[in-house]
Amino acid sequence: AVVVTYFGVRVEVISQPFGGVFHLGYFAIPVTVLWIIGVTNAINLIDGLDGLAAGTAVIAAVTMAAVAGFEGRTLVAGFALILAAAVLGFLPYNFSPARIFMGDSGSMFLGFTLATLAIQGLTKGATFISIFIPVIILGIPIFDTLFAIVRRYKNHRPIFEADKGHLHHRLLGLGLSQRQTVVAIYFVNAFLGISAIVLNILSTEHSIVALITLATLILIFGDRI
Repeated sequence: AVVVTYFGVRVEVISQPFGGVFHLGYFAIPVTVLWIIGVTNAINLIDGLDGLAAGTAVIAAVTMAAVAGFEGRTLVAGFALILAAAVLGFLPYNFSPARIFMGDSGSMFLGFTLATLAIQGLTKGATFISIFIPVIILGIPIFDTLFAIVRRYKNHRPIFEADKGHLHHRLLGLGLSQRQTVVAIYFVNAFLGISAIVLNILSTEHSIVALITLATLILIFGDRI
């Protein structure tokens, strides 16, 4: 994270709701490093079922390619599609019952690559909503990680200690099989991906309304799970 930040991969500005941008200045470095580390570990943490991290990465990469393409960042879109194609070729061997496991090295590579692609292709838009696009695309791993941190803190447990409270564990607890759980999370990831593309196309006023609606739906879904 520090190396790529040093070489210029940074979140340097944040677009404001009613025009103009806010320059992060020296805060660009810690914000970028925290984003890369956070997404890298988020993808690693959801690698709890066969094919879950790989499928999530494919959907996220394809969505990033679409958004970057709309923004005219064809190089980022191309790299995202290459990543999606590579993982898609691996997925049949990783889907339940898996014959090959990606391990920490694989999941953290995917998280790192997605995090840096998001910075280069999604956070540099002129609209206010652009800063939320990568968060929406990676919504499942990001919020699952945030909820895990809060849950462990409230239960007075070490933040880095594993538990059985992740989204996929909760879906398994509802009676879904491993395959059904993974496919269900795929659908949620796809819904968030499509939402990100739509938000990127809408005007700022409409996108803010849509973002609030999406956040409400996520909270309702999370409360039911």
